[in-house]
Amino acid sequence: DDANSVVTDASGAFRLRFDGPGVVELWIAPSVHPTSADGTRWIAAQVREELVASGSLVARDVVLDRAARIEGIVKRPGGEAAPDSYVFVLPLGDGGIDVPHVSSDGRFLVNDVKPGQYLVGANEEIPGQGSLTWCELVEVEDGGEVSVQGVLAPAATVRGVIVDAEGLPVGDLELRARGLDVDHFVRNATTDAAGRFELPKLYPWRFTIEGVEREIVGAVDVDLGDGMGDVDVGALVAQ
Repeated sequence: DDANSVVTDASGAFRLRFDGPGVVELWIAPSVHPTSADGTRWIAAQVREELVASGSLVARDVVLDRAARIEGIVKRPGGEAAPDSYVFVLPLGDGGIDVPHVSSDGRFLVNDVKPGQYLVGANEEIPGQGSLTWCELVEVEDGGEVSVQGVLAPAATVRGVIVDAEGLPVGDLELRARGLDVDHFVRNATTDAAGRFELPKLYPWRFTIEGVEREIVGAVDVDLGDGMGDVDVGALVAQ
């Protein structure tokens, strides 16, 4: 509340009073001063501190990241703009997903980005061509700008068959393709009576194929990068 809110002084210092012991969360939301010479923007920070007793003093320096930006353009296989594509910017590890607006010429922009690695991608459903996808891993530096150009390509499909230890097909088994390092990349499927499965509309990324309720013997990793196209993993054994 306002009682526990302060504004930093000219040196960036602040002092807040809290009753301890306990854990305190500090939300530091900087703003750009209207007369800032370079218009620098800063990323808000959240800090957790443990107070061991009332009257204790905790000194903490907080270093804010300068806001970066990611911009790009998405095109279809023929080179024309893809204004109807769904574009996403996804930080690797923890974090939410940004979905920027795509202009009529296929361009997009995401401001106030933290430094780190991001997966930038897009997909579009086109009648007669099916699902088109693209993704690219980018490194964003403190206060930097990254520009990407994505060209959509037909989405990949992973096919195979699930059998048991005796080689008999396993029907009605739920499995999934899960993107490595990217939790948002998940595609589920169920085997038919002959144990066959298809995992369609996959991005050009690295996936592991795993059972949902039954374990698949051995690690089954599939790299769909660099235009690999459809992949048949053959027979996989379910425990």
